[in-house]
Amino acid sequence: MATYKVTVATGDMVEAGTNNSISITLVGSNGESHQTTVSFLFLPGKEKSLSVHCGQDLGPIVLIRLHKWRLFLEDAWFCKDVRVTAPSGTLYRFPCYQWLEGVTTVEVREGS
Repeated sequence: MATYKVTVATGDMVEAGTNNSISITLVGSNGESHQTTVSFLFLPGKEKSLSVHCGQDLGPIVLIRLHKWRLFLEDAWFCKDVRVTAPSGTLYRFPCYQWLEGVTTVEVREGS
């Protein structure tokens, strides 16, 4: 079993946060994780951390999928970035810097 540490950062603009549900899927060269819920409340300028448990090592993480869906009222969310630390200690950075609106899934590739 492999455990990945994930940190999701919300932008610091006044209305960057959301009450919608956000989840993540990690995609590596050896497979992908299950969709894992990050949180239901994101505040501007704050970070959420979680662990993603996988049945096997995913290999190098090549992209992430962020999934957003409405719980009550529609609420856009500005994702600043996502950082993933692999079981080996390797840190992967996924700069997002975009608004997620409606029910959506976006793929973000690793970058600096």
